[in-house]
Amino acid sequence: MYCLDSQSIPSIDFTDSACYPKHMEKPPFRDLLRRAMEGAGVSQRELSRRSGKNISTISFTLQGKTWGDKYPPLDDIEAYAKALDIAPAILRGDEPFPEDDPVAPVPEIQTVPLAVLLKRIGAIPYRGRPVEDVAASAGAGSGSQIPQGFDDARPTGKKRDANDPLQDVIVTGDCMVDLLYPGDQVTVDTRQMPQIGDVVVGVRFHDEMIVKFLRMKDEHQYLESKDGKTIIPLDQYIRLLGPVVFVQKSMRRLLEAL
Repeated sequence: MYCLDSQSIPSIDFTDSACYPKHMEKPPFRDLLRRAMEGAGVSQRELSRRSGKNISTISFTLQGKTWGDKYPPLDDIEAYAKALDIAPAILRGDEPFPEDDPVAPVPEIQTVPLAVLLKRIGAIPYRGRPVEDVAASAGAGSGSQIPQGFDDARPTGKKRDANDPLQDVIVTGDCMVDLLYPGDQVTVDTRQMPQIGDVVVGVRFHDEMIVKFLRMKDEHQYLESKDGKTIIPLDQYIRLLGPVVFVQKSMRRLLEAL
C-alpha cells in the first residue's frame, strides 16, 4: 500500500481547466506540470523521487524561474510524463488533459477485472473464518454452526480465492499513523460501497495501493491522510476497492509498545 510523503498539495482546487485549441498559444510548461501534479496528487518531493529530478529544479520550474515561458528539453518532459503516468504530448501542450477530452479512452485501471487487479497489487484473500463459513464440533451434540472454540472449527469447504469479497492488505506507509501503522493488516470488503468518512483502500496507476479517509468538498470526493497533509482528488486514475472493515495490529508494534 502506498502513501505519499508528508509534503503535499497545500489546498484542493477542483476547478476545471479549459482545453486549449491548437490555434491558441500553448500554456506555459509550469502550468501544465502543476496541473498534472495536482491531478495525480503528487507532491514536489514525490515527483522528484519518481522522475529523478532534483526537488529544487522542480520548484524553480513551477515558479517559472528555470524555463520561464519556454518548454524544457524533450527528455525532461518525458521523465515528468512517465512519473505522472500521462502522455508526454500533454505536457508539451499538444494534447488536452484526458478530463478535457470527451472521447478519451477509459483508463485500464477502471476496466481490468477486480480479481486481476487484486492479484497485481498483492492482495490476499481474508484468512479469517466468518461464522457462516465454519462448522464446529465443540460442546455436546452433533456440532454447531457457531464455533465455541476455533481449535475445533473447520472450514465448510468454501474455497477462498482472489474472487473473495474480503481481501487483506498490509500497510506499509505512515500517512495514517495514530490510526494505522506500517505492518498493520487491513481487510477491505469489495462488495460494499464506501461512504464519506470511511477509511478506504484504493489503487491508482502503477498499481500503487493507497489507504485514506474518503472525504467530500463542494460535491467532489477526495482522499485524505490522517493528519490532513496529503490530499488526493478522486479521478479516473484511482479505483476504490471498498471500505476497511477489519484491522489487525502489527504484533511487532504491539510488543514494542510494551
